[in-house]
Amino acid sequence: MQSQIQCPCCATAVILDTQLLLIGHQFTCKGCGSGIGLAGESKSAVESAVAGFNEIKARSAEVGKAAQNAVGRG
Repeated sequence: MQSQIQCPCCATAVILDTQLLLIGHQFTCKGCGSGIGLAGESKSAVESAVAGFNEIKARSAEVGKAAQNAVGRG
């Protein structure tokens, strides 16, 4: 899943893939060249947040389908 964060050094928008971030990939800021990575102690918090987002996304899709079905019957 693609995300965007601000570079902590220069505030340039850095686009990254959260799955790659979680497996240790580093991203480079195009503004200043700083390396952006995930600190080891933050990994579990980010994994939990991504899992929660994916769960909300899945539930939203289910609700959307139910609403379409309800409208189709009306």
